[in-house]
Amino acid sequence: HEGTNTVKRGQLISDTNEGKIRVLMGSTEKLGTGVNAQKHMVAMHHLDVPWKPSDFEQRVGRGSRSGNEVARDHFGNEVKNFVYAVENSLDNFMFNLLQNKALFISQIKNSNIGVRQIDEGGLDEQNGMNFSEYVALLSGNKDLLEKAKIEKQITSLESERNTFALDASKQTEKFGRLESDLPKSKATLLALQEDLKLAQPYLESAGAAKQSILQQSPEELGRIMLHVHQQKYPEGKKVVTLKGGFVLQVTTERDLDLEYNKWTIKSPNGISYTHNHGNLQAIKAETAGLYPEKALSKLPDLVAKQANRVATLEKDIQELRTQISKPWPKQEKLDHLRLELKQIEATLTKSLATSGDGVTVQEKAVKQENSSALESEKPKVNRLKL
Repeated sequence: HEGTNTVKRGQLISDTNEGKIRVLMGSTEKLGTGVNAQKHMVAMHHLDVPWKPSDFEQRVGRGSRSGNEVARDHFGNEVKNFVYAVENSLDNFMFNLLQNKALFISQIKNSNIGVRQIDEGGLDEQNGMNFSEYVALLSGNKDLLEKAKIEKQITSLESERNTFALDASKQTEKFGRLESDLPKSKATLLALQEDLKLAQPYLESAGAAKQSILQQSPEELGRIMLHVHQQKYPEGKKVVTLKGGFVLQVTTERDLDLEYNKWTIKSPNGISYTHNHGNLQAIKAETAGLYPEKALSKLPDLVAKQANRVATLEKDIQELRTQISKPWPKQEKLDHLRLELKQIEATLTKSLATSGDGVTVQEKAVKQENSSALESEKPKVNRLKL
């Protein structure tokens, strides 16, 4: 508060960064927001409780920010934060207020006003304390503090279990999809293998064993194809039947305002094969007539790829079957924590029904009745209770 104007305030911050000022004190309004005095900061001491969670974050952010050279070079890039509070005081109420505000803000940000609990951080060396744990600590009740710690662990485990369940649901959905695809993939593989057997005599690379799949010469077929290629066939046209039951056909397709003919080889097993995406770009008849051979030459690779796909599907299905059959591994730990929480809640409920001298309200009433009966028989004595 000695920085009463912009110049003095700037000088204070500059002197702090240079190390001339070793201890700097200020309110949240004066020092908690927009102050870049972090160059030599090693510790922050929070002497009171702010009204808003964002104020607390702003305070911490004065030290834990880029440009803190001392923390970076000598303290593992960490700044210690010390929070001071008084047991059984208004500080307890203030931290409870911060907890409720933080909960509400989180619900609004997550568009989930129905949630009852959120993870505000852990009571450990890495994450520090959350607001609910401050409340428990300031109450002076160890059971209440233990309850806050267990509730946090339960919340964390429940969140982990929900993630596990969501992942299991996705894996189950994928498992069903792959199981549905496997029979289709096997059927396609079988059809490709049968087509390969039919086309094998015409796919030999060279030598006397190689035969022609054509009923005529490539040049004769090419002339037919080039003639047919000049027309349009929206419904499709069978051009010639090849050896092995394969059929060469052409269909006129439309892409926006462009019409083009697509050539395919249809096998007896219902599979279509193409070359150059079905486009016939040949000018010479003998070149066009080689289209069927080029289209069917891909059969060995197609069979190999489909066989690999089937093997991959079978492997993935087996792995997924194993995964979705596994239960969540931490269920026993969660059940144990829930049991501990019930026991602590029972202890807290009992302590709330107990008077300050350790006697329950009901027991105290009985003792008072007995005491009254005995006192009536004794001489009156004035007592001073300290």
